[in-house]
Amino acid sequence: MIVTVELTTSSSEWGTFLEELARGFSRSIRAGHIIPQHLQTTAHNKGGKVHNLVCTIVEQVGHQLGYYVARERYRYFDDGKRYRPDVQMWKNGRLSFLVEYESTNSSDSRIIEVDLRRYFKAIDREPIDDASLPEYWVILYTLPDGPVEQRHWRSWDFRKSDPEYADMRLNPHRFYKRAFKEPSLLRNSLRDPHVDIGTERLQTTRRLAEYDPRSRSDGKLFLLNLTTRGLEIDFPRVRQREVRF
Repeated sequence: MIVTVELTTSSSEWGTFLEELARGFSRSIRAGHIIPQHLQTTAHNKGGKVHNLVCTIVEQVGHQLGYYVARERYRYFDDGKRYRPDVQMWKNGRLSFLVEYESTNSSDSRIIEVDLRRYFKAIDREPIDDASLPEYWVILYTLPDGPVEQRHWRSWDFRKSDPEYADMRLNPHRFYKRAFKEPSLLRNSLRDPHVDIGTERLQTTRRLAEYDPRSRSDGKLFLLNLTTRGLEIDFPRVRQREVRF
């Protein structure tokens, strides 16, 4: 497995976590716990199977690195609304990592509409109780970096007859990286046509384009893609090096 590690932080807490996470995934793939079909099709997600596998590996890595780890523990916004991140990690009384994972059947416009929107909502609000921002906010997903078969790839955003579906199926990773910058690519979403989500998508992707990670001392955002080839940092754009396991 290959992991692309940010050169400037490869010896930091973030770099250590990223390398250990790649090792954890590599061990699971070699042992057969994660098979290629888990990361290349939407056919193995019944009952959250792949989601649970990946989150368990993230949790194990956290324990190995000495963090206190919680799965799906509620967090609250200052308006009283709550949500449950997949994995949270604390050390020395500090929330170090918050990790959300989207498997192949939810690695789509929901990265924008749910995960990124929730992130920007969180950094805009005052923390209450134990809901302080983590040092690192990680959105992990699985988008194959190559063609996928139509019969093995269901889409949340498109009908199979849509031209966008054919474009997306050539390389889901490349397509949705473009959509992070051009939400109009998702204009044929299967969502309720009476609900205006286009404006929200545009606002979220604009904020992502304007986001400067150097401006934050906490809540630093990272988007990671997990495939059979390894882990890749999709955001922010950084100088990277490859580490093979």
